[in-house]
Amino acid sequence: MGKNIYDKIFNITEENMRKSGEKFTHPKSAFLCYTEFDPHKVDLIELFKIKASNPEFLDIAYINLLNRPVDPEAYQSWKKNFNMPEKQFRRLVIKRLVTSKEANVCHKRIYNNIFVKNKSKSQKDTFRSRAMQKLMPVYKKLPESIKAPIRKLAGGNQ
Repeated sequence: MGKNIYDKIFNITEENMRKSGEKFTHPKSAFLCYTEFDPHKVDLIELFKIKASNPEFLDIAYINLLNRPVDPEAYQSWKKNFNMPEKQFRRLVIKRLVTSKEANVCHKRIYNNIFVKNKSKSQKDTFRSRAMQKLMPVYKKLPESIKAPIRKLAGGNQ
């Protein structure tokens, strides 16, 4: 019943916009999909299975992963990929959106993320080395009585 109400709301709004010479820039399927899912979490397998064309899926993915519709510049950039096979296109969209900086800011819980591999060892090592560069000046200023236990915890020599 809930979806039916939102369907009617969309139709009424679309009709009013048409009468005023305007139209929605995003498909009805994206709006209805957003009303169905929890706004705080995304199950990527469920998102992947949604019945929609590639352009519709792009809108649905943006709304569900980034909390906003796809902007015109991004839409134009993605347009060249609309002729890709459906599964390939969806994997690409999900992977790029989930790993984007904007997705990190949205604070959504991502479930069943089978589309993005875990960080490689080299990326983890890069993080570790950056952290060490930031911490080393502080460590050097510490008294020896505090440095010794830190070295022991870090697995270094005493």
